[in-house]
Amino acid sequence: MVVIDAAALSEIAVASRSRTEYERECLALIGTDVGFDVAMFSRSNGPSAVHPGLEREVIDECRPRWEMLRVGMGDFWRDADMRGGIGIDTEFFSWRQLTRLPYYDAVMRRHGGTSTLMMTMRSGDRTIASMVLGRVDGRFGDRDRRRLRHLRATLTVCELAFHARSLDERSTASLERLTPREREVVDYLRLGYTNAQIACALGTAPRTIRNQLSRVYAELGVGSRTEALAVLLGH
Repeated sequence: MVVIDAAALSEIAVASRSRTEYERECLALIGTDVGFDVAMFSRSNGPSAVHPGLEREVIDECRPRWEMLRVGMGDFWRDADMRGGIGIDTEFFSWRQLTRLPYYDAVMRRHGGTSTLMMTMRSGDRTIASMVLGRVDGRFGDRDRRRLRHLRATLTVCELAFHARSLDERSTASLERLTPREREVVDYLRLGYTNAQIACALGTAPRTIRNQLSRVYAELGVGSRTEALAVLLGH
């Protein structure tokens, strides 16, 4: 009997040069213990780039409709949270209920799916990602839930680490496009200075600082001081 060592997942995350490489190695390792026919990670921006067993055409069709495919899943996710963050659709829905869900019609039916297991990774009260495994022959059950439950905390840490890395890369690339004076403004912003305090430190007018911060926000792709600090500080 193969049991996945959580430390092995951590090693994959540390060694991976990209999220795509991490997803590929992670799902391959999980597949040695929990059999599946299709798999992917799901995040706020849609399905992951790595999706073994899933037709690319189906993924491309689903990506712009991702939020709509979640319709009818609220009670299922709440039930999964009470079961250690792992839900199995065929345990919660009757087959008739399942076949009426948008995600069944868009994904499961297209692949002949018979059962889907979904594990959520959460930070506080926010779901940061989900891992989705599917079978086309047979159903997931308690054995699969037990064998995956001990991996949830590690998978969550890995997700947070890649999220932080992405924010750092994003902020670094954005800051390189700023002028030297705008970078000085960013340095004071990181320290928690107000616009008036930054203006005083740099010997300029608060209105000038406000305009410079507007350009900083645009480069970072954010709309407020709070969001900018989240990116700059890796929150």
